[in-house]
Amino acid sequence: MWSFVKLTGCVVQKSNLPKRQHFVAQMHLKNFLEGGVKLWVHNKVSRNTFSAAVDNIFFEKHLYTEVHFDGNKDTRLESEFADLECAARPIMEKIISSVRNKSKVLLLKEERLIWDRYFYMQWRRVPDAHARVALLENPNNFLDEFFSNARARGGEAAAQADALDTPEQRKRLVQGGKVRALKKKPGTILCILAARGLNLLHITAPGERFIIGSFPIVRQGGHLKSASSSAWLPIAWDIAVGPAGKAGAVAVTPVSDPIEIFRINKKIANGSTMFASSSKDLIDKLVGE
Repeated sequence: MWSFVKLTGCVVQKSNLPKRQHFVAQMHLKNFLEGGVKLWVHNKVSRNTFSAAVDNIFFEKHLYTEVHFDGNKDTRLESEFADLECAARPIMEKIISSVRNKSKVLLLKEERLIWDRYFYMQWRRVPDAHARVALLENPNNFLDEFFSNARARGGEAAAQADALDTPEQRKRLVQGGKVRALKKKPGTILCILAARGLNLLHITAPGERFIIGSFPIVRQGGHLKSASSSAWLPIAWDIAVGPAGKAGAVAVTPVSDPIEIFRINKKIANGSTMFASSSKDLIDKLVGE
């Protein structure tokens, strides 16, 4: 995907990569704790609300692991995401500290490059995004057609189809397709993000906060090229970041209207299978809406 070591000197110990692979990084989730040790979480699939530490939520086992035909596990994608998170962490901390201290947010060119990649992959890497891709929504239909066409050709193609058409191999092929899709270059999206500045929403209303969702980015408007469009990623309980304005510009927008804050939270909750906050009252309110 990308290498950040040369840009940042950020090195992750690859031998310690976990089986439980977070699609929202723990360093990101910790910014929503507000001094506590656990978050309140609602799971829309199980319809349960519970409290949990950040290492126990927003993860799946071997989410970014590709299993080869011989059974060997390829964890390179998880390694690359770990590098990206390591590189993005000080940038996120700089943004949060600057906004809270009411000082100017100054991002170097290299930092903005890393941030745009983090923002984009936080949009793309989550399972809720995979579920919205037609091919991944019902992959067995695609595999049925693929195996049928292979068998119709006969010979070696048919034999290979028979070898691969098992529940275990189907699962491996679907997982491999997800991983390879995430490894693809992002195309023009990074250029679009680079052509826009950043707007930082800062909650100033007492008692209000952003939630974090399993699909953490909320969008409105048209294409991101359009100045009227917006996409917000909460990076802390009181701060959300999105593309806005002209390239290189960074603006901070105070948000004091509880209705506007709740509207953003409701969109995140609606688009996520799981969402979390330090406030159980807020989670209960969103569940009850």
